Amino acid sequence: MRKTVIALLIGMFIIFSLIQGIPKYSADTQSGFILASAGKDGQWGTSDDVFATEKENAVQGAVNTTQYNLTSLVPSNLQIGKIVLLADKTSVPADGKTTITIQAIGYDKYGNLLPDGTVINFSTTLGTLSSTSAKITNGAATVSISSPNEGTATVTANNGNIFSSISLVFLQPFSFNITSSNKNAFDGDLTTYVSIPPYSPLLMITWNGDLSNKKLAITLAGYYYPGGDLWPIYVYMYDAIGNQIQFVNADTNTTVNYVKVYGFKNTRLGYVYSPETIHVIVPPNAAKIGIGAYYYGGRVYEISVVN
Repeated sequence: MRKTVIALLIGMFIIFSLIQGIPKYSADTQSGFILASAGKDGQWGTSDDVFATEKENAVQGAVNTTQYNLTSLVPSNLQIGKIVLLADKTSVPADGKTTITIQAIGYDKYGNLLPDGTVINFSTTLGTLSSTSAKITNGAATVSISSPNEGTATVTANNGNIFSSISLVFLQPFSFNITSSNKNAFDGDLTTYVSIPPYSPLLMITWNGDLSNKKLAITLAGYYYPGGDLWPIYVYMYDAIGNQIQFVNADTNTTVNYVKVYGFKNTRLGYVYSPETIHVIVPPNAAKIGIGAYYYGGRVYEISVVN
């Protein structure tokens, strides 16, 4: 019995000696921290820092960067899972003015939307961005892009090591040639128009570039004789040798030989001009558009490519 007690005491003495020999580490002798995180924004000294030392509990708040040595800390940042890029259009004319709006929506590794204020960086291989960085607002960071040069722009968004890209096409800009002295009428302003005189030949419109299967928006009006009849205006299409051809009226989704438009409204003071916009699809064999107003003439306000 005595030998058993002595052996037990010796074993306890050995274990106690080993425990005493284990070195103790003090956080204050190194960086001042046991654990520290720079928070979601990855920046030290901001309100979402979280830190703890051996002398106090974990604290959320800005780290005093002048008090502690941060060089030996392991940085911590929100891990982004992915960025999704959306564009309101995939192609526009390369006129240096028409823009595409791009939205970047970021998600963390858990599938949660990144908070407002998170910065997303943007770059492009072609064209000019409205900004090379944007903060997320209401769930998305938004920029726009335009280009005076034709080609495909690869727009890339990133936050840290997460990248996402989208391809956008800038097409040869279309220009329209008209048989009229008013060459600047199609400027987006409905106060200017090409006037078609009574009993005149058709107003012929040709274009530069390939408009095959493109949708056009044409704004026009016929003519009214005060106290008399209303006279419509007609839209036709022709091939390269002058043959009239059929085309699609996109507003009714029907194949037609022509589209007839009046472009007036009746008021207490009588009829007034109220230009009407029609949409037509240009067939591949079309080479020109003819617009005729006949008896009392008419007005053509605008013509543009919709897509």
